Amino acid sequence: MSLKTKCKIFIKNKMVGSVVVYTFSAFLNSAVPFLILPLLTRYLSTDEYGIVSMFNATVGLITPFLSLGSSVAIQRKLVERDKAGNKEFIFNSFILVFSATFLMMLLFFMFKNNITHFTGIPRELLFYVVFMSLSTALVNCVCAVLQILEKPKEYAVYQNLCTILNLLLSLYLVVVLKLGVSGRIYGIVYSKLLFAFLGVLLIIKYVGIKPHIRISYLKDIFLHYGIPMIPTEVKSTVLTYTDRLFVTNMISLGETGVYSVGNQFAMPILLLAQAFNLAFLPWLYKKLEHDKDEEKIMIVRLTYAYFVVIIAIALVWTTISKPLISFIVGKEYHGAEIYVFWLSMGYAFTGMHMMVVNYIYYYKKATSYAFVTTAVIILNVVLNYILINVFGSVGAAQATMIADFLSFVFTWLLSMKISRMPWFNKNVFRKGEV
Repeated sequence: MSLKTKCKIFIKNKMVGSVVVYTFSAFLNSAVPFLILPLLTRYLSTDEYGIVSMFNATVGLITPFLSLGSSVAIQRKLVERDKAGNKEFIFNSFILVFSATFLMMLLFFMFKNNITHFTGIPRELLFYVVFMSLSTALVNCVCAVLQILEKPKEYAVYQNLCTILNLLLSLYLVVVLKLGVSGRIYGIVYSKLLFAFLGVLLIIKYVGIKPHIRISYLKDIFLHYGIPMIPTEVKSTVLTYTDRLFVTNMISLGETGVYSVGNQFAMPILLLAQAFNLAFLPWLYKKLEHDKDEEKIMIVRLTYAYFVVIIAIALVWTTISKPLISFIVGKEYHGAEIYVFWLSMGYAFTGMHMMVVNYIYYYKKATSYAFVTTAVIILNVVLNYILINVFGSVGAAQATMIADFLSFVFTWLLSMKISRMPWFNKNVFRKGEV
């Protein structure tokens, strides 16, 4: 069978349908907050929008310390199809998540004044960060289960209902009750808490949970995913958190609000990349289990095609988004357009990174990957400080893009050593039989 025929079969297979569902879901999920952006940017000042941005960024920063790689660990465990073991594994994952949440709550209580000083988040809203992080960790586990079980429709419904509730509640609290920044944060947190609870019920339905503490599972999660995955999961957040933290402290909290609107307009590139990866990962894991050379060449060709497409989309979107900004958001936020190109390209490189990091997770080499992510985090901090001093706030977006690019390159190099995929096999670059 020729590779051309195989590619036609591939296009018709289940993965493509999943890509469509995930992509539609991702853009619906982003379209709703995008559509209410005109309201929020008129009811919240740039300083208040900056607080919301720092709140979300802080949640993203501490969530990996609460989740301890539990979503990735659960996905990898479910591949083994050990029904009884899977139920216990999920329970032990949750034990670690709630234990880490308790410790984080103590840290926030001890250092609340310092955290408020550096983030700009009011002290009365600070502990909502921990509740939101716990909810996010649980929701991520739910989404991971639905993804690996190849249930894109259920994933889409779950994700979008959570977003819709978040925004409806936020609009009511901000616009009707006029609670300002507090209303927006209440809307974010309470909606996520509710869906975290509903998500646990979904896990019980599709997999089950068996309350039995097993030390071997706790060690496996903590040592092979928890500790190694912290730098990995923190990295993406740090790349978006560091820039805002530097802009807040070196420029102003108001400019952080403008920067965040620019990031909102670049976000569709990330959502597209995530949607494709959601469908691609289960399919890739199955192909890696087969360990066939012909299928590996097809995977590499698909990956290269993806690289070209995601960069092209990012460039086109940058051109389209500029006139949209002045039309959609309030006048105070019109300066956001200077950030869109850099952040869109950064998200394109993030999407390329997603395509190569999957091999590292599959072969359980997260410890080696931790060194790569730590190096990228340090580079990002240094680049932010240097480029903001030289170019102002746009330097933060430039630093993020460079760090995303380096993250992709370093991760790809590591995955080459781990997976031995035919990245440069001559058959990848020519037509005909493999």
